[in-house]
Amino acid sequence: AGSNSGIDMHALTGWVPEQLRTDSGDFKRDRLWQRMTSASKFGDCLITVATGPMEESAADALGLVPTHAYAVLQVRAACGVQLLQLKNPWARKRWRGAFSVFD
Repeated sequence: AGSNSGIDMHALTGWVPEQLRTDSGDFKRDRLWQRMTSASKFGDCLITVATGPMEESAADALGLVPTHAYAVLQVRAACGVQLLQLKNPWARKRWRGAFSVFD
């Protein structure tokens, strides 16, 4: 079993990260987006996202790794679309979904 990005960030920085679950009943998407864009704009945060379990066929089609953490490099809105630029630290797979180089 692997680690998670919160444990890894704490080990690297000594900082206790805040973890937000997008699958909880009280999740507020607009508030999270506002917090991420504001913090990212000023460069005063580290953000990671993670995938959950998924079928290998779906993971391959999208270029994602199941149950894997990604670093967020950029938080941007363009033409009304909210976008995150992710970095796969393993660099073995490449995003194949919407807004990818394959799109």
